[in-house]
Amino acid sequence: GTSPMVQSSTWLDQDFNLVLMGALYAPNHDAKQVQAGLNKSIEQAKNFDAAELQRVKNLIQNQSDSVMNDAVALGGRLSDYAVAYQGDWTQYWRDLQDIQQLNVDELNRHLKQFFTAEHRVIGDIQPTPEDQKQALTAKNNSSVAKTLDQQDAPVIPLKDVQSYQHEVAEYVQKSKQSLIKNEKKILRGSLKNGAKYALFPTATRDDRTYATISVNLGTAQTLFKQGEILDLTAYLLLRASQEHSLQDIADQSIAAGGSAFAQADANSMHIQIVAKKEKFDEFFNFVLDVMQDPSFEQSQFDLIRSQSLSSLERPYTEPETVAALTMARLIEIYPEGDLRYHFEPEFAKQQLQAATQAQVQQLYRQFFAMNHAHIAITGEFDSKSMQKLLSKRLGQWRSHQPYQRLDSAYTAYPAQKLHVLAEQREFGSYQSLLTLPLGVNHPDTPAMMVLSYILGESQLSSRLAQELREKNALVYGFNSGLSLSEFEQSGALSISAQYSAGKSAQVSQAVHKVLTDLRRDGVTLQEVEAAKADILKKRVTALEDERSIHRMLVPQLEQGRDLLFRERRDQALAKLSKSDVDAVIQKYINLEHLLEVAADQYGQVQADMVTSKAAQK
Repeated sequence: GTSPMVQSSTWLDQDFNLVLMGALYAPNHDAKQVQAGLNKSIEQAKNFDAAELQRVKNLIQNQSDSVMNDAVALGGRLSDYAVAYQGDWTQYWRDLQDIQQLNVDELNRHLKQFFTAEHRVIGDIQPTPEDQKQALTAKNNSSVAKTLDQQDAPVIPLKDVQSYQHEVAEYVQKSKQSLIKNEKKILRGSLKNGAKYALFPTATRDDRTYATISVNLGTAQTLFKQGEILDLTAYLLLRASQEHSLQDIADQSIAAGGSAFAQADANSMHIQIVAKKEKFDEFFNFVLDVMQDPSFEQSQFDLIRSQSLSSLERPYTEPETVAALTMARLIEIYPEGDLRYHFEPEFAKQQLQAATQAQVQQLYRQFFAMNHAHIAITGEFDSKSMQKLLSKRLGQWRSHQPYQRLDSAYTAYPAQKLHVLAEQREFGSYQSLLTLPLGVNHPDTPAMMVLSYILGESQLSSRLAQELREKNALVYGFNSGLSLSEFEQSGALSISAQYSAGKSAQVSQAVHKVLTDLRRDGVTLQEVEAAKADILKKRVTALEDERSIHRMLVPQLEQGRDLLFRERRDQALAKLSKSDVDAVIQKYINLEHLLEVAADQYGQVQADMVTSKAAQK
């Protein structure tokens, strides 16, 4: 509990040897105690034993196996060695061999020789002082680089329309072949308790097998003010069981060359399990043992609660954080305590301070079961054996508590523009949001996907890139995205940017200009065909990696779909015309509903924002 997080990294080459060890601490921690503890644990450390050394050897071997199965990672690793050792990239394998041959006596000799006070160099990085967080007044500067239409935007050459259309046809055909081939391999079904599964027996490029168990539980009402309890339960679920300690679980993970972790999301918990293909069955059963009999140890609960509270003890004054929190408060429609309520630091603190181990145990006993679960497994395994295993281990596990998926109803907001105070930085943060009455299944969604691509997919050639960066040099970087509900007709188009501090008004003007130009002039045929080709190319590329297909399986189980749904979406994208995209611009891009937040040192101090409940539906 002295520090919520420690870290260690090694920087070694022929001319520079450094081991960086550090600890993160919050305002509620004693900095001197953190430093003293760090010094003692490093410079007065007890000797390592053979078990610890073997554990690290196994970790390094697992990492090298992963590198060998990834051409990009291997190329990068060998390139680094070629630079560091005058072209001798074979040193990489000699280093791996030396590590495996290292003995514990030699390791401890190095520990005592190098990790001493005489070799210590100390640095302390602290947050921005409070006296630097006051609102400033922007100064006019005649030397500022030319902005707003004073520079010619470079023209990005596009191919002719026929070339793009030919590519689109090829991608659609290639995607169809891949979808049909892979769908034939997938076995879908249900267990006696109602749990749904999708088994995808196939070779994976990293020789590992992957499992995802999505456990759906409770309702908005039964889990009211239980958000932090859900997070704590997920964190502790695989930390220890009645038979296995945290160290046992770590050792089993290392031996299997894999990992297992759980994460809460709304009223679901997602358990991810991965292991080398030849060790997956044993490791999967081990994880199920832990998951079915977790101990939720008091010491582990106290530790994670303390660390979580410490992580919240910080100023939320960075521009990006201020902008995100302000936007979240602006659009909030749910009451405090609802699982859909936005992250609010003070409320999170209150909930964590009130949380108890007994509440975690009660939530698990009351809600955690498999009758509303979705299970996906991808890798080299026998489907029939896996069906029997799932039926035996999970098919009888049920809860009598009702489950109802949390909805995300569409809400329209009147346009607002806020410029709020953040701590002094070289950059500010801009965020805008336009809610949309359409979801994944809406007929207009393919056209909106293409519009979103034209608007901001490329950092160089998109409409936003041209206006924000290439023409006016206003931003360091930007993002835009389209988020759509899988179930309701509810979505949002978002734009964010890091801009030169003091230029928030110009950024807003540039965004408005891009959207206004789209409404007035529409898009070009070349833009539409280029966007379709690139979107479909990425969709085809995703099908080349079995792990990408694995990530599609649980959402498909939830929605009652298979891979062939993607074929229908591919065809819808391919058929889009310029007029289709122009139509969605007129239908959905309405600046009277655009919400904008800019945060920098020139903004206004915001009192605690009271969420408006009068938002228009």
